[in-house]
Amino acid sequence: MLVYRSDRIAKSQKKRYNESKGGVSMTEPILDSVIICSNFNQFQTWLHNVRQANDFYDYYFIFILYTSGANILIDDKLYEAQKGDIVISSSMEYYKVIAPNEDQYQSAVLIFNPAYVKFAETSQTELTDCFQTRTENFSHLRSLTKEQIATVNSYIHEIERGGNPTQYGDQVLMRVALIELLLLIHMIYQEPGEIRHNSSSISHQKIH
Repeated sequence: MLVYRSDRIAKSQKKRYNESKGGVSMTEPILDSVIICSNFNQFQTWLHNVRQANDFYDYYFIFILYTSGANILIDDKLYEAQKGDIVISSSMEYYKVIAPNEDQYQSAVLIFNPAYVKFAETSQTELTDCFQTRTENFSHLRSLTKEQIATVNSYIHEIERGGNPTQYGDQVLMRVALIELLLLIHMIYQEPGEIRHNSSSISHQKIH
């Protein structure tokens, strides 16, 4: 089972984490920040803490895969993820991730609450539409070009810096970077992508 661990956890006034034992314990809802994870184990720990805290806020997840070989089950669709793929999902969907070499698998997972970017939406621009709309042939997975991967990585770097602010404006730039990332994701998911998934009977669990 592949696990995502948070190496740099975004800090904000509405949440606190205790990493003294190598774990992540959430004491308040994540409403005004972004968490970046690079190991599914702490992602799983975060989800456990969310359930323990009876936190029923909506959360959206962005998976960036830097290594091939993982299988990702979301609801009844099983995806064969490859290096350079992006996968999006929400806390209302079922999930399971399986990878052959957990210790060597490289990835990034971004977690955010849609309320964090709601202020930037307009009547013609809904930033999180692709996290909510599900057609019959919808695919959670898309393959990124090298240029898109570089752009995504630059946004992730800005978000990480905002999670550990050292300069005036870092937290504002974090929100701007997430908005720019969501605009890119919206564009990517508007294009017809390669449908690399199969129906699956693998047992799965709900995030909440």
